[in-house]
Amino acid sequence: MRRRDIGSAPRRATRQKQSAHGRRSVRVALEHGGFGTTGDFAMLVNVLRKLRQQIPGATIAIRRGRNEKQVTLHEVDEYFEGLQTYYRNTWNRFYNGWHKVVPQAMRGAALNGLVILATIRLLIGALVARAIGTLICCPAGARSFAGAAMRSDIFYVAGNGGMTDAFLYGGVYAPCAETLLARTLGKKVLFSGQGVGPLESPLGRAFAREAFRRAELVTVREKESLLTLRKLGVDGSHISCTGDDAHDLPIDPNATASARERLLRLFDPAPKIIAAVNVRWASYAQTADGSLKEPLDVCRLLSEVPGMGIVFVPMLTDCEEEIASYHRMVKELHGRIPACVAPYQPLKPEEIKTSLAAVDLAVGYSYHFLVFALSSCVPALGVYETAYYKQKLEGVMERYAMPDATIGLGTNGWHAQFTHKLQELLNNREGVRMRLRERQKTLAEQVSLPIRVLRRLAEAGR
Repeated sequence: MRRRDIGSAPRRATRQKQSAHGRRSVRVALEHGGFGTTGDFAMLVNVLRKLRQQIPGATIAIRRGRNEKQVTLHEVDEYFEGLQTYYRNTWNRFYNGWHKVVPQAMRGAALNGLVILATIRLLIGALVARAIGTLICCPAGARSFAGAAMRSDIFYVAGNGGMTDAFLYGGVYAPCAETLLARTLGKKVLFSGQGVGPLESPLGRAFAREAFRRAELVTVREKESLLTLRKLGVDGSHISCTGDDAHDLPIDPNATASARERLLRLFDPAPKIIAAVNVRWASYAQTADGSLKEPLDVCRLLSEVPGMGIVFVPMLTDCEEEIASYHRMVKELHGRIPACVAPYQPLKPEEIKTSLAAVDLAVGYSYHFLVFALSSCVPALGVYETAYYKQKLEGVMERYAMPDATIGLGTNGWHAQFTHKLQELLNNREGVRMRLRERQKTLAEQVSLPIRVLRRLAEAGR
């Protein structure tokens, strides 16, 4: 199928698309996390898979993003430009001009005012569009999304760990503004598997509060996100804590044995215990100096376990810098512990999850690295260096009934704490696996809630 931008006029064939029962197919505009990680892609493809299974014949439009090349492999009907660029341009106009003439003490307020004005302009354009059926009053940079929202029945915000004001251009602002625009147009909105917070600024909190309180359903992926919403005054029966959209990403259980054989062939000699390690190497997650000191300390502590071998697993879709950091670490660890880097093609999420299902232990910074391991019943430890990752990793461990399996690097006594928790996991590996298998049943039911609600809304609206 030839892909096109949903911001342009729809083709007649698309306009007349019908379900197998002869009724007009439901239209879903899908927002997603798009920061270029394998986890973002896993959430997106898993949601697309479930949408196609539960709502056959649906017309699905998704936001263009860094994962677009991979997404074209799946059944997507149309694309639209999200509001990320609209807000990026708003910030750029300020920093390229206005901030030079605004007194420094007033720059924060001036920027917030500019963002508020840009949002009001959006919503006025949406009101006019709803009244007269044209986007003429909508800002040019927002017309692609506004067109998608006008033609959709449901706006679905898939799993996203970026509902925070820690990110200047994206984060909480664009998806929440999209929600407000969609609701102004009279569309139903669902949020699935959201990671909300930290929200430090009054403006970020206001965006989140106004968007989440207007949704038909909100599911968050950790209890801290639920508490964040409650602190904002967003509460009710439409909000629940379920889990991550990538939790039930399917893999072939029969492929695990061959995956372990492939991993063992990377070593010479082969270790008795394979530990998969991921260092979150991205501009928004680095330590202040980009140092590998703490990650190397983690690996040195792993080397104290007899028979241990380390395989570094990349999780970024553009991973050259991440791969280079792993090779530096392999060189630093030479002679201390067998270590290697998993081959990267780039890997598909299903392949990474299959490989992680074949290891004995996972230690990582990345949220979805841990989701892949834990949902495959592999014991894991989460390590973090910032408040943003503290919330994420403590949240995912709590969902998998392992609330004490995180360590804050750089804190007093973290080396001893890591060694203690590592030994606990290794000594009780089978017990941990049994606990994770039991937890799987509950989480599988919980994470399917948004798709079930979407299906009911789709059937009711036909």
